Amino acid sequence: MGQFLVQFIPLGGSILSAIQHSCFIFGWFTLLPHEYKQLGKHIVGAATYRNNFIFWKESGYFDNVSITKPLLHLWSLSIEELGYLPFSQAGGALLFHLLSKLYEHTSVIITTNLGFAEWGNVFGDQKMTTALLDRLTHRCHIVESGNESFRFKHSTANNRKEK
Repeated sequence: MGQFLVQFIPLGGSILSAIQHSCFIFGWFTLLPHEYKQLGKHIVGAATYRNNFIFWKESGYFDNVSITKPLLHLWSLSIEELGYLPFSQAGGALLFHLLSKLYEHTSVIITTNLGFAEWGNVFGDQKMTTALLDRLTHRCHIVESGNESFRFKHSTANNRKEK
């Protein structure tokens, strides 16, 4: 994992830098002075990985004005082990609401060992689950690693070595 991060950060940093420079140059020609000042604040926030705090303080995170903030949606949401515990009806509705707001605005990564047919049991509402899966699977990449648990496989291999 450490080696992955070492390899990923320079690549991600260079891509982020290219996005920031492009926005900065494009903004010079297209934005009003007060808008350009706000863009500069956003670029500094993104460069220091503090942009979520800056945007959190600003209003209109999900409104129509958010289209004028090109660096607003650089972050992503990761939900791991979805389905390990079922959601209450209110919890499932809140997650549905959040993912609906994020739909087509940001990247969402979900890890689970459940098939889509089993998601209704996790959320407790089949109609909401269908609507959620419709949003999540639109323009997505599904990566299946297989049914065997890596941890279980690794632990059984270590147990065999010890005997």
